[in-house]
Amino acid sequence: MKITIITPAFQQANLLVGLYHCVSRQTWADFEWRVLDTSREASEQMQALADSTAWLTYQHLPEAMSVGEKRNALIREAQGEVIAHFSPDVYYAPNYLTAMAAGLEGYEIVALSAWFLYSPGSDFFGYWDTSDPKEYHYSVPPDGPTGLVAWSSIPEAVRETSYQNSGFSLLYQRDVALRDSFPDEYLGDEAAFLKQAFAADRRVNLMPDTDGFALNILSGGMVPVILPQYQLPRWLLPRLFGAGIVSHISLHQ
Repeated sequence: MKITIITPAFQQANLLVGLYHCVSRQTWADFEWRVLDTSREASEQMQALADSTAWLTYQHLPEAMSVGEKRNALIREAQGEVIAHFSPDVYYAPNYLTAMAAGLEGYEIVALSAWFLYSPGSDFFGYWDTSDPKEYHYSVPPDGPTGLVAWSSIPEAVRETSYQNSGFSLLYQRDVALRDSFPDEYLGDEAAFLKQAFAADRRVNLMPDTDGFALNILSGGMVPVILPQYQLPRWLLPRLFGAGIVSHISLHQ
C-alpha cells in the first residue's frame, strides 16, 4: 500500500527541513511526500532536498490559497491510495506511519484520540486523552503560562469536539477525500473534515497514542484550544521520543 504524505505550508522553511528528517526515518517503505508551499519565497533547502530525493515533491506557488484549498490540490496529485497528514508543528517518530496504517485496517479514516504535546513557550509537556475527560484540565496556550480549568466550565461545543484537534494525525483512503473534499478554510479544515465524516457515517477509528509515536508542538500562530488532563515530567521527552527530540523542539523556539 502506497501512502502519500501531504503538507500545506506557509513561511515554515526551517520547520519543513525538520519535518524532512521525520519523514526520511519512517519505517513504512512505500510512501511519497508532497509539499505545497505558498510562502513569498521558495525554500532553497527544501528545493535542494527535493532535487536529490525521489520520494519528495516540493512545489512553491506564491499566491493566496487557503489551507483547505492547498490540501485538496495535494490530494488530487497524490499517487498513493492512502493520504497521511504531516504538519510542520509535529514530531513524527520513525514508527508513526506503520502504527497509523495498522489502525486504518478495516476503516476509511483513522486519527488519534489521545496524544502527547509540548509547549515551548510555557515548557509544558502533557498528554490529552479526548475520550476520558476529568474534572480539571490544563489550559495550554502556545505562549505564556498554563492554568487549571474545570472541564464543566468549558463550552459544550468545545468539549464535544475536542477529538477534532487531532487533524495532524489524519490518515484516510484517498477516494474518501476526493468525494468529500476539505473546505476552503484557512483554519479548521481538518476539524470540519472529521465532523463531516461522522455525519456521513464513515468508518472512523479514533485510537490513542500510548507509545509515543507523535508529539504535537505548540509553537504559536493559530492553534486550537489545547486542554490536556495530564502534565508529564520533561525528562520523559527523550525517553519517549529519543535524544534528538531536544534539537527538534529547538526549531520551534
